[in-house]
Amino acid sequence: MKKAIRSSAILVATSAALLAAMVPAGATSVKIKASDVITNAASVNSAEALTVGGSTFIQPYAQAAMTAYHTSGVFTAAYGGVGSHTGRENVATGAYQLGFSDVPLGFANTAEGSGIVQVPDALSGVAIIYNLGFNDSWSAVPGDYSLVNSKYVYTPGTGTNAPASAPTGVTANSGSFTVSPVATSIGAACKTALAAHPLQLSGAVLGQIWSGKSDVITNWDNAAIIALNPKLDVKVSVPSVQGYTTGAGSHLKTVDQKNASATISCLNDVTTKTITRFSRKDGSGTTFMFTDYLTKVDSADFSAPTQNGFNDSLTNVGNTADSTYPGSGGSGDLATAVKSTDGAITYDEFGYGTAAKSAGANDSAANALVGLASIGSGAGTGYVVINTNSLTAAATVGVAAIEANQLVCGGKFDISASNAPSTTCFSINNTNSAKAYPIAGFTYALLPTSSLTNLQGGSAASVLDANQQLENLKFVLWFTNTYGTAANAGAAGFVALPKAVLTNNFTALCGTLNGSSTGYQNGAFSLLCKANN
Repeated sequence: MKKAIRSSAILVATSAALLAAMVPAGATSVKIKASDVITNAASVNSAEALTVGGSTFIQPYAQAAMTAYHTSGVFTAAYGGVGSHTGRENVATGAYQLGFSDVPLGFANTAEGSGIVQVPDALSGVAIIYNLGFNDSWSAVPGDYSLVNSKYVYTPGTGTNAPASAPTGVTANSGSFTVSPVATSIGAACKTALAAHPLQLSGAVLGQIWSGKSDVITNWDNAAIIALNPKLDVKVSVPSVQGYTTGAGSHLKTVDQKNASATISCLNDVTTKTITRFSRKDGSGTTFMFTDYLTKVDSADFSAPTQNGFNDSLTNVGNTADSTYPGSGGSGDLATAVKSTDGAITYDEFGYGTAAKSAGANDSAANALVGLASIGSGAGTGYVVINTNSLTAAATVGVAAIEANQLVCGGKFDISASNAPSTTCFSINNTNSAKAYPIAGFTYALLPTSSLTNLQGGSAASVLDANQQLENLKFVLWFTNTYGTAANAGAAGFVALPKAVLTNNFTALCGTLNGSSTGYQNGAFSLLCKANN
């Protein structure tokens, strides 16, 4: 592992041109080895150890890496899952020596601090998690049955033709006609159908679910949702002829009720009607990533994220349920809330979504199922399941599109503030691909330098010494280059970084070898990038 940067199934070369754009002019042809920096011969003293935290999006992955990194002496406590916004502030004030954010520092009206270097540390996506339960007891509404030639014809929907009378001259058996289906396992059939065919949602419908405007979708039996999910229909047995008696005396004739097959919509007839939507209430990078996506697919309801990205909150928009979930409202709280609420939906990091799906429902609703929605592709053809392959495709296609944007991005992945206030040069959302999951993005590690300044309130509380900076550098390189294999990343719901991004990271942190190949130059921590550190 220490001979070269590891690769995995995700490490797809985006292109030679992108790689060339990421390595500054003047770099030598000598192969850069991350192992020159991440030998990890010894840990720093406990008095100089690191306090780490920020994004809850990456928390499970970062915590697993922290646990695996050293046996003792480096981290003062577990990862602090305080959200991207607070994590950035804590780095600026010196409360954290290392922070994580899902929104790059350049994308802010006023950066939290100067003297902070940021590099992508992981790749993942925003899963749309839902919890739907289905009832076995179901009754059609008046108008679902029409009496035609002594037969009751079933048509889902509402109307005025209730089955209120028997044919002329006929006496109905057993009192009034019941409109309950004969089948007793409709809910189980609907759960089976949903397990085989996860909920499909287009970008436009997702936007309307979170919209605070007049087009907001508040019910699962909305016609647009039903139309996107034709495979969530099941056949049931319903009365086709009501039992009746005719004639008298020796001419008395009794006709038993007869049944026929009918198709019903699970979403229209047997599920919870109300959508309970859960959104983050803190300064959230996950919200930023999701909002960035919504602006691309539903510009009528969502404006482009501002530079103060994670304050573009989706909370308290059109649905009071936004503020009813437990806890502080971080990523884990959203998943917990959905698992315990029939009819719920939320947006959350892929790993949390996978865990919620595996755990299943615990809201005691009949035939309940927690699942991850398939989202309409950016190419406008079909729906894409969130998984490692689809997130890999999002990164590959997304970075290639950025590379092709010579006019705005100069052909390179750019997370600096040098471009216009836009996500164009780092967002990989809604790429034009039938295979790419459309809600995806990078997270970023924030490493303070010795020139750290808190722009929100004067100087930082403490300045990192050389040992702390070195330990930051070693951990981030080890985390991204060595620990970040397909297996380790995948276990936490993440994807290993593309090789071109890893190369860019090393260049930003260490720079390039000088002409004599004896040291590094032009990187934020060039003086620390020496062998056997």
